[in-house]
Amino acid sequence: MSEATLGEDIAAAAAVSRRASRTSIAAIAWRNLWRNKRRTWLMAAGIGFAGLLVVSINALQVGTFELMIDNTTRFFAGHMQIQHPDYAAEPRMEHAIADASARVAALEGNAEISAVAPRAQAFILASSGERSFGALAVGVDPVREFAAIRHRATDGRYLSGPDEAYVGAVLAQNLGVGVGDEVVVLGNAQGGGVAAMVLTVVGTFATGQADFDRSQIHVRLAEFQEAFGLGDQVHAIALLLADPAATDKTAAALGDGDTVGVSWQQQLPDIHQLIELKYQSTYMIYALLVVLVTFSIVNAFIMTIFERTPEFGMLKALGMRPGSILGMLSWEALWMALLGLAATFTIAFPLVTLLSVTGISFGDAYAEMTAQYMLPDRLYPSFSVRTAAEFGVVILAATQLAAAIPALRLRRLRVVDTLRAEE
Repeated sequence: MSEATLGEDIAAAAAVSRRASRTSIAAIAWRNLWRNKRRTWLMAAGIGFAGLLVVSINALQVGTFELMIDNTTRFFAGHMQIQHPDYAAEPRMEHAIADASARVAALEGNAEISAVAPRAQAFILASSGERSFGALAVGVDPVREFAAIRHRATDGRYLSGPDEAYVGAVLAQNLGVGVGDEVVVLGNAQGGGVAAMVLTVVGTFATGQADFDRSQIHVRLAEFQEAFGLGDQVHAIALLLADPAATDKTAAALGDGDTVGVSWQQQLPDIHQLIELKYQSTYMIYALLVVLVTFSIVNAFIMTIFERTPEFGMLKALGMRPGSILGMLSWEALWMALLGLAATFTIAFPLVTLLSVTGISFGDAYAEMTAQYMLPDRLYPSFSVRTAAEFGVVILAATQLAAAIPALRLRRLRVVDTLRAEE
């Protein structure tokens, strides 16, 4: 047999020996856990309870924010809008999107988009009799429009026919008009001319949002385009997406040289910042729970080191290296973490999944509030795989740290002293 072959055989035998050693240490560590079943179950239950809190709180939070985002975007803004590149900074009449009909048809054929609403807007003077007030006229397509405002009529109905107006309740009150009355709209048409419309109020709406109720008047898009000389142009195309989480990606994909995609985060920065702030505060709660669990495991392993000091001394006397003993304790910590995580997901996943289907009722006490703010009567938690995975990784790392800190005492362990103490 050649020396090279002999060397390969020795290396292979050593590798097999190391694998067998690791397997035996893992098995011994598993048996060691059950030498004190009460302590093991208490530590696993602590990890499981912390995990249940983290997963459940996050599921409620994600469900709440999804509800908030869906309610806010459906209110008027949409998940995103297609606009002229300069319209956001300067909402002027000439900053419009050309060939609107073709663009709307193309967007409606996109599987990632669930609703398309073309809109044109202009600041106008609304008059009735001797009363006049500044307002924002919004030209909408009554068939395509998804804004929740259309369902907030306090009197009358939404737009359906020609020369009709759907007016905010406060603006209607200021003008002294109601359903059936006429409103004259004057504004600046594209190109500098005067745009004029005589409209019949067919409905008034109240959203609870003062900016909308006192300033908006909706008219049919075709009549708006004709009066303001827009032709086949609009100022924004609002979109609802099949996957709201893909807003930024879709906004970047739909923009071109003539238009830009504006996400709801850009349109509603206050809501976006509020959600981010809430997430940060929740992460602090998660961190506190992990620290508490880590301290409890550190305490348990400190007790283990003291109780099993004679055992560790005997193992060292028999030739077991301190690194192998540390490895055994690391395996015990790993098994402990896996037990706790198994308890977490065994309880949390079915519970959150059930609640995500049945929902959590707000109750009769909040019925008036949910109706006022156009909220559904149930909250649907949403299980976050990412949060569950992050918690699992953090707990695995924390338990290894918890095992390593007290185990460092083993490096200073003297065999003679431990055996004498045993006597």
